[in-house]
Amino acid sequence: MPYLSSILISMVLSLDNYLMISDLWKVSKVWSIPLGRVHYGRKVYYRYEDLSFSINNQPLSDSEAEQIRSALQIISRFLGTPQFE
Repeated sequence: MPYLSSILISMVLSLDNYLMISDLWKVSKVWSIPLGRVHYGRKVYYRYEDLSFSINNQPLSDSEAEQIRSALQIISRFLGTPQFE
């Protein structure tokens, strides 16, 4: 049974890696983030194609700013409640 467990763990980790990489590429397309792959031996790393690029330099849209304001308003309701201190 230990062998079967290690196979299942390996399959789950492979699926997790696949989903993570798939999500990474989707996000890069939606937010226009220039991602590139760097091969180092058998491993693949992901980084910005333009090393001077930073997501922090991207302006917020009006919709994103409103969503942040709304989230902060909801979170502020919990200030002062003992279970969230």
